[in-house]
Amino acid sequence: MKGYRILWFAVALCAAALPARGGERHRHGMNVSMSHEGPIDSCRQIRITFGDVDAERAEETFTVATPRSGLRFRAPSNSGVFVYGASRSDVEVTACKAAAYPEDLARISVSADNGDLQARGPEGGDWVVHFIVRAPRSEGLDLEVNNGPLSVRGMTGAVTARALNGPVSLQDSSGQIRAEAKNGPISVKECTGTVQASAVNGPISVSGSSGDVTVTTQNGPISVRLAGDHWSGKLDAQASNGPLSLSIPDGYSSGVRVEGSGRSPFQCRAKACDEARKNWTDDSRTVEFGDAASTVVRLSTVNGPVSIKSQHSDDED
Repeated sequence: MKGYRILWFAVALCAAALPARGGERHRHGMNVSMSHEGPIDSCRQIRITFGDVDAERAEETFTVATPRSGLRFRAPSNSGVFVYGASRSDVEVTACKAAAYPEDLARISVSADNGDLQARGPEGGDWVVHFIVRAPRSEGLDLEVNNGPLSVRGMTGAVTARALNGPVSLQDSSGQIRAEAKNGPISVKECTGTVQASAVNGPISVSGSSGDVTVTTQNGPISVRLAGDHWSGKLDAQASNGPLSLSIPDGYSSGVRVEGSGRSPFQCRAKACDEARKNWTDDSRTVEFGDAASTVVRLSTVNGPVSIKSQHSDDED
């Protein structure tokens, strides 16, 4: 299916306490799911349950002045942040609150002080807050999540995005972006600025046709989907102990170099492979496409298989 498709994000944690007889609280799993087609821009698109019971829910929306030093936020555990660039001068924040108990829900508070978004709740209670933020496109962002999703869309300012045990999604942004993920995936889609993304124990996917993009993984795969007929800028992707896959349109004109370890499986099934320049040695296997004098796309993996296939206009995104 063409267009934006949001990943299903679900987390099961033995952290939720639900009522039992005698007023006791027993711990059960928490589940967060987001299955709506399209960007998450409403609290209604996020379902949260504790055990098999829907969470107590509330939402709060407020605006804050644009901070001089940029927007900074460290999300509470198991919470997510969704940021959208907009044509506005202030920052609008919608806090999607959820808790296992009504009394815990009432104790969740959110605030913004000099550019720092903050969320507080009952200590030892089971609660989460997912934030939907609409900020000026040129706003600087410094964001961090733990066990939750992090999404940035349509920004032109400097962005730092860090995630532990959660996915990072970067889309339609043209600023300077630095993204780090541990035990979670990173998606870079149609970002035309300067992107530096690194993942440990998680995959990285890149799709688009421009930008100065550098991505690295340790113990995770890299997937690259080239669009159009050339790349404007430079793309450098390096995987260590992970597979590398490339989808390339027929007739692609930019110089592309793909390299794998000498003993790793290497499959080149694209139409361009028929005329590719190949160099096989005991230590490495290299395939080059397009303009050899100007190689702007460089992809490599150590100790991982390589797969190259053709991309057709009717392929799914």
